Amino acid sequence: MIDNTFGLKVQPKDANAQVLKVLKKYRPDSFADIKQDILNGNYALSYSIDDDDGPANIVRCWKELKKLGITAEVYDLGQKTSIQTLKNAVDLYG
Repeated sequence: MIDNTFGLKVQPKDANAQVLKVLKKYRPDSFADIKQDILNGNYALSYSIDDDDGPANIVRCWKELKKLGITAEVYDLGQKTSIQTLKNAVDLYG
């Protein structure tokens, strides 16, 4: 099955209140649901490839997490990628 999403993962050890607060800005789920996704190794944040704002939101969230000292992993269609690749896509496609 093909993963048709852009995603961001956070290490379980980083599932603290500050990180959850940042992620909550970008997804409507409860803090408990967000934390559970992180602990289960799921995307902490994800968007369908059809969502025009998805890549830009992931880049913004990644930047906020980086300011907290958190290294988040970025995924494009289920494959780990660099934040620069996603930034380039945002710059190219708006």
